[in-house]
Amino acid sequence: MPSIVERIGVIRTMIAGVVVIAVSLAGALVVTVVPVTTGAGWIALLILWAVHGAATSLVNTPSSRLLADASTPQNRNLAYTAQFALSHALFLITYPIAGWAGAISLTFAAATPAGVGVTGAVAAVALAMISGLHAAAITSPLARRPDRHVPRGRCSRCPMASSRSSVTWSSKSV
Repeated sequence: MPSIVERIGVIRTMIAGVVVIAVSLAGALVVTVVPVTTGAGWIALLILWAVHGAATSLVNTPSSRLLADASTPQNRNLAYTAQFALSHALFLITYPIAGWAGAISLTFAAATPAGVGVTGAVAAVALAMISGLHAAAITSPLARRPDRHVPRGRCSRCPMASSRSSVTWSSKSV
């Protein structure tokens, strides 16, 4: 694992792990939809389980480096303690849910994380889009202008309040 992290970096290693986790969960869903009464179905599920475990290690193992980079020597113990407590609190919630889902059906148990993953991916993309729009808004040249504090529509020079095709700010045309 350290050689992979050294070669491609912490974030890329963790992203690769997340991608493999998503693929292995999708594969597990497919394998459990097809009856696993034959030996081949169980072997495929065992292989997917091993791949999923390796991918989970790709995500979990480098996380300690992220914590070390994001903390100072003075607060490092607190950061590790908080991460440990949070992860185990979530285990306390998710393990009973996984057992309950598995008791209902293996297909349901495999589909639940896939559905949560898709929902999380959509939410992450939406958050990234909103963050990108916000970053663009605060870093654009117009956002840094001192006269930008006037609410939109109340400024005679505002493009939204004016019928002119170009608005002039001082001597420059925007």
